[in-house]
Amino acid sequence: MHGELSEDARNALQAILDETTDTTALLEDLLTLARADAAHSVPTTRSTSVCDAIVDVCDRLRPSAEQRAQTLHTIFPNGEGPTLLVYDADLRRLLGILLENAIKYTPLGGSISIAYKMRDLLHVSVSDTGLGIAPEHRDKVFDRFYRVDTARSASREGAGLGLAIAKCLIERYNGTISLESQLGNGTTVTFSLPYL
Repeated sequence: MHGELSEDARNALQAILDETTDTTALLEDLLTLARADAAHSVPTTRSTSVCDAIVDVCDRLRPSAEQRAQTLHTIFPNGEGPTLLVYDADLRRLLGILLENAIKYTPLGGSISIAYKMRDLLHVSVSDTGLGIAPEHRDKVFDRFYRVDTARSASREGAGLGLAIAKCLIERYNGTISLESQLGNGTTVTFSLPYL
C-alpha cells in the first residue's frame, strides 16, 4: 500500500493537471480554427432556443463572476424569444467565449449583461463595465493570437484566440460580429444572425 502523497507532490501533480487542461483547450481552439480554414462542413444544425442557450451559459459561468463580486444580468424582451438554425454547441461556445472575456476583463465588483434584440436579424450583445479597449486595438482583437496589452494581460489566462474563434463560429452561419468599446469604460460585443 502506498503512503499519502506529500504536499509538494500534490502541488506538482496539480500543476501538471492544470498545464494539461490548458494545453488541451489550446489544441481544441487551434483545431476549430484549422477546420474553419479548411472550410470544414457545418455540423448538423437544428432549431435552438437563444434564451435557453443564454440561461445555460450564464448559469455555468455565474460562479466565476460571483468569485469576482461581479453581477451578471440577462435582459430579455417579453415573449419566448427567437430560435436559430445552428449547431447548439457552436452557439453555447460563442456565448461562453464572450461571457468569459467579459468576466476576465471586468474588475472586481463590475457588471456584465447579455441582451438580445430582434429586428431584421437577431442581435445578441454582451456588455461589461471592464477595462475597455483603445481605438488602435479595436480592429485587431478578432485576429488570432492578438492580445491588447501584454503587460496588462500577462496575469490573465489565454492565448488570444477567443474572439478569433467567436468570429469563425459566427461566420459559419453567415453572421457578423462587432465590438464597441471605450478605454476605461467597458466593452460591448454584438453578434447578428438570421433567426427563424
